[in-house]
Amino acid sequence: MDTRKPLISIITPTLNDGAALRRTIESVDSQSWRPIEHIIVDGSGSISQLSGEHDGIYRQTIHSAARGVYDAINRGIANCSGDIIGILNGNDRLASPHVISDIASAFMNNPEADYTYGHVYFSNAEGKTVRRYRTDNYDINNLKHGFAPPHPSLYMRRQALMLAGPYNCDYVTAADFDMFVRIFSNRNLQGMMLDIDFAEMSTGGMSGSWRSRLWTNPRERLKSLRSHGYDVSAVSLIPRYIRLFKEYFK
Repeated sequence: MDTRKPLISIITPTLNDGAALRRTIESVDSQSWRPIEHIIVDGSGSISQLSGEHDGIYRQTIHSAARGVYDAINRGIANCSGDIIGILNGNDRLASPHVISDIASAFMNNPEADYTYGHVYFSNAEGKTVRRYRTDNYDINNLKHGFAPPHPSLYMRRQALMLAGPYNCDYVTAADFDMFVRIFSNRNLQGMMLDIDFAEMSTGGMSGSWRSRLWTNPRERLKSLRSHGYDVSAVSLIPRYIRLFKEYFK
């Protein structure tokens, strides 16, 4: 067991998120765990500079005309100094005040683990939960059928993220899926599933439209898998879309 308290870095890409970003910041500030480094990558230049230390939370804003959300995430990672790094989008919130404490404790108790992931849920504008995205102990075979853990639940040790490399900005909606393919394929990296909710996500978003779900995202998932040497076809992804339709039309 590692008794040293790790610094957790949370990267928040944001583009005109307004009041939703304030709720994101409040959810970080409410965490029981310290220390936390919060890096906000502002793609629009529309928010005031946020920097300095607040009760053990070190926050800075990077104003950057990033080439999409994944480039913004890469820029945030390049500017953070945490032992463990995760992503929280500018219109999402941490699921409870104890999420980061649970994540940090899991890494301290499992020094062999390189990354962790878990569950998220989706809420509408009225704050009502409309969908739960529950994961399981995944392996590469799940990804070959298009299944991947929710991206806001991915937290990685710095050295593991450096080994995996930056997010591939050639993907429009599936660079997060591609990251999962890389880390699940790497036999030198070990993951662990935590049976907790990591984040509350807002409905909608870049990858939430049906056009994206049924056209752009599947094509990019297949491209990612094939680029890493997996012989897959569109038929391979059918189980994922059966589950999606069951979740949305039950």
